[in-house]
Amino acid sequence: MSSNFPVVMPHFHRSEPLDRLAMRLSSFVQLDQREARDLRRVMAVGVLEAHEDVLKGAASDVVVLLSGMACRYKSMSDGRRQITGLIAPGDICHYGFLTGNSVTSQSISLAVSQVGRISIADFTVLCEQHPQVMRATLRAAAIDAAMAEERIVTLGQRASPERVAHLFCELIYRLRVVGLVSPDNDFDFPITQAEIADTLGISTVHVNRTLQALRREGLIAMRQGKVTINDLPGLVDVAGFSPAYLKPGPEIEPDKSGIVQQRQSGYP
Repeated sequence: MSSNFPVVMPHFHRSEPLDRLAMRLSSFVQLDQREARDLRRVMAVGVLEAHEDVLKGAASDVVVLLSGMACRYKSMSDGRRQITGLIAPGDICHYGFLTGNSVTSQSISLAVSQVGRISIADFTVLCEQHPQVMRATLRAAAIDAAMAEERIVTLGQRASPERVAHLFCELIYRLRVVGLVSPDNDFDFPITQAEIADTLGISTVHVNRTLQALRREGLIAMRQGKVTINDLPGLVDVAGFSPAYLKPGPEIEPDKSGIVQQRQSGYP
């Protein structure tokens, strides 16, 4: 299982926030420099404090998290909250702009974060000029749906150690794509234990006990908003983690004769 999830990243670099959407999309469909440049050009950037509405005033636009961390969630009438998805740098925060559907969940920043916004008019023109951008966006939406399906498995079937380990494995995989994991498997993790509990459907007591157990086993270390994965193969084994749901399948393209052909994407 761990052979599908390499421990050592060959090319670590601290990416610029404005590049992260292009990096994320290029993991699904390779974008060239011109396409990446035009994505940056049409993006307006703002800064949010922790616990601000990510989509405030921009629900019909393409909204991208560039730095920090955010989440989608739903609240119960008695005040309980279920975090339905963590939003990492480079992620598009919602995909309602693809269908015109209204956003059915709330999105908030979990730390001081940068957010990029592209008007739907600018995004439409961009995709007309660069069809690869739309293809990549559709693939990103499909992967987002696959992550939501995997969360159902977590909430329904995985024990507490598996849930926490799986979360770390998924995050390191996603953050690595946008250059936010060091060669030592160290990454920012500005999330409280209460927010982990709301994400994984367990109590804060269970979160604390599980984190302590993973530390004792030498699998992880945590300090001041950072996580280091000391034993990634071991953590993968605890989680029963396979990254297959985070990878796009082969692209389907017609050749010159009109026959559909498959080619592998450039996902690392």
